[in-house]
Amino acid sequence: TLLDRLTDIYNKGLVTKEDISIEREKVIFQTQENIARKKQLTQNINHELKTPVSSICGYLETLVSNPDIPPATRELFISKAYSQAKRLSDLLGDLSTLTRMEEGSDKISKEPLNLSEIVKDVVRSIEISVNSSCKIENNLPDDLRIQGNYSMIESIFNNLLENALLYSKGSTVEINLTKRDEK
Repeated sequence: TLLDRLTDIYNKGLVTKEDISIEREKVIFQTQENIARKKQLTQNINHELKTPVSSICGYLETLVSNPDIPPATRELFISKAYSQAKRLSDLLGDLSTLTRMEEGSDKISKEPLNLSEIVKDVVRSIEISVNSSCKIENNLPDDLRIQGNYSMIESIFNNLLENALLYSKGSTVEINLTKRDEK
């Protein structure tokens, strides 16, 4: 808080009005930055949660409004709705992790992942709902290994692809690797 920072300033021997004014401005700036970051985070969370909810509703609405849908299609839509519900659950878990991170805890679990497989899964999931005029070209190498958090990486690529398709206006969306190193 501002009072705590000002007390720290005084304890450090920064007692001139100029010192206090400079530190006060820094605190105000940091506070404004934190507010802006939290606002952006809230907007991002809202966007991330809407996507699987919309997908689940779409699949379920199709099933409810089309009772004569072929069994194979019915099973596919149920599977996709379940997959999106699982994704929603993972996102809520990620939100909990982000909250802990905000509190200063480093709790994001990382594991060896095949990024190529994650991207392939996201592409397959999105292709079902893609307009036929849109095309996704996945040019990633087959065995691209990274350290990361599966649900966060999946969420990132899902968001990137959905936005790319939304703004591509029916053209091709390409996924390419432009740099590769040990990191």
